[in-house]
Parts: sequence; structure tokens; C-alpha cells
Amino acid sequence: MNQGILFEDDYIVRSQGNLVNQPEVALIELVANAWDAGATEVKINIPKKHGELLIIEDNGIGLTQDEFHNIWMKLRYDRARHQGNKVVFPEGVTGNRFAYGKNGIGRHGLLCFNNQYTIKTKKNGKQSIFKLSTKLDNQPLAIISESQKSMKGNGTTLEVIVECNLPNVDRIRDIICSKFLHDPQFVIEINNERLLLDDLSGFISRKELKIDDTKIKVIVIFIDSIKSLRKSIYQGIAFWQRGRLIGEPSWILGNEYILDGRTSLAKRYNVVVQSNDLGDQIKEDWTGFKNTEIMQKVYKAISAYLEQQFSEIAMATIEETKGAIKKELGKSLIMLIP
Repeated sequence: MNQGILFEDDYIVRSQGNLVNQPEVALIELVANAWDAGATEVKINIPKKHGELLIIEDNGIGLTQDEFHNIWMKLRYDRARHQGNKVVFPEGVTGNRFAYGKNGIGRHGLLCFNNQYTIKTKKNGKQSIFKLSTKLDNQPLAIISESQKSMKGNGTTLEVIVECNLPNVDRIRDIICSKFLHDPQFVIEINNERLLLDDLSGFISRKELKIDDTKIKVIVIFIDSIKSLRKSIYQGIAFWQRGRLIGEPSWILGNEYILDGRTSLAKRYNVVVQSNDLGDQIKEDWTGFKNTEIMQKVYKAISAYLEQQFSEIAMATIEETKGAIKKELGKSLIMLIP
């Protein structure tokens, strides 16, 4: 007797970790999906209480009925293999983007809120509507209803009744603002309020580093938080891959502490590391980097540059302090001379 693989109840939910337990992680991934779909607008409606609809709508390229079956319904879908890393835009939209997604886990973010949800997606003059659930025997995720009708336009709308993990609107706004850089071709709204994504303006120095024995380049941006009024969420070293934040900023590079976060230097200065070349080094859930030899080289190069920068700051601070002391002493001496 031949038997296919069996799935335990809630297999897909239990296999996704933070994605289906933390609403901010789920919504970040769903916004990233819209980016990968070539959307220029993403509108999110977050309900005030449980039992109401959470809606995410984008004007991206959408999916045909066949594409939905072959892409959305394929576990661990390898985007780079099947579609490449470049984003395809809807007709009439031009742009140059690289996709964030690699393994197709982000689309399961709606399971953070309920074990079933609805997708309405438009492409090629038709809208396909699917209702999905994780509650069918021996299937991790199944289509429980499917329909199609004629409709112009393109884009995808995701709908889920929030039964658990109700998002806090203000927290979600702050977190999404901190995770994506400003792009005039990508607008995000939450409950009809447009988000002001960061543009990393006001930095005091900028240096491109080429990592030895690799093709990787990173740009290290040094920021004085007092002068540029940076948000506290940026405290530490923040890594950005193609405009999306990786993990959380900190003063740790690999296993090395660059600064004690309690010091005045750590509180005043922040560092942004931007690159287009770190995609293969990122963990699947974007919470950090893989432990690879390449990343050790990246950390080493950045650490050496930061050591130089902080040494220069320390020297400048000493000279500034000396100047201030001399000035004060000069005033005192003048007052003492009759």
C-alpha cells in the first residue's frame, strides 16, 4: 500500500514561527509581498476589535487563476528560481525593483489572525476569488471555495476576520515606517493615513566599503542623532537590503560588541549600512543574518571603519573640550586681573 505524506493539525501555522504569532511581523511580510508584486500603493485597514475584517489591498500585478494554484498554493515556493529577482510591474508602470521574497513564506501572514482567509486577485481582465483554510484533514492549507468573474484592472485584496493577535494600529504604523525606506513609487496607508517612510536624510558621513574576496559592496552612513533628529528605533547599527531593514538595530556585529549602548557615543551616534548585495546572507524571516564566512568579512570591514570613525570623534571631542576649558580659564584670568 502506498501512502503520501500526512500533515498534523495546524502544521503550517506551527511551522511559520513569528510570522503567525506576531502581527507586526505578519503585516511587514504582506507589505513586502505587495512590493514584490510591483504595487505602487498598499492600503491596510486594521479593525478596532476582534471579529472584524482586516484588509490589505494593493495595485500590483495580481495573479491569474492558474498562477494562484501554481504559486500561492505551493509550499516553500522558490521565487528566485521560477521568477528571478527582478520585480515585474503592471502594464503602464515602469520601475526598477528587486524582490524581497525568496521562499514564499510571507504570504502566510494572514494565518496570524485566523485559520482561514480570502484572496481576491485581478489580472488579464478577470478577478479570481479564493477562500483558504488550514482546517482540512491531511492538508496544511486548502482552497475551500473558488470563483471567477470578469473585471478590469489588476491587484490583490486580502481579507481576514481577526480572531486573534489584534494589531495595535499605532505600533504597526511605527514599525512599518521603520522597516521600509522612502520610495516615491511605493505608498503605504494604514486606516487612510499615509505613512511617512524614512529617507535617511541628515547624515554626517558616507563611505562605500568593498568587502575583500567578495563582490559585495556596502555603504556605511554615519549619523549624528542630535543634528538629524533620528528616531530612537535606529539606535545602533541598522542594516538595510534594498531599502528594507534587516532585524533590529544594535551595537553588535556578529559576536562583537562595537559600543556599550549605555554610553554617550552609543546614544548620540547611529550607523546605517545599506547594500544591494546581502540578499543571500539574510535569514528567511529577515530577523538577521546567517552565520557565514562572507558575513564575518562584512562585519570585520564595518568594524574597522567604525573604529576609525569613533577614534576621530573622540579626538575631536577632546580638542573641543580643551578649547572650551581654555576659553573659560581665559575669562577667569581676565576677571582676576585688576
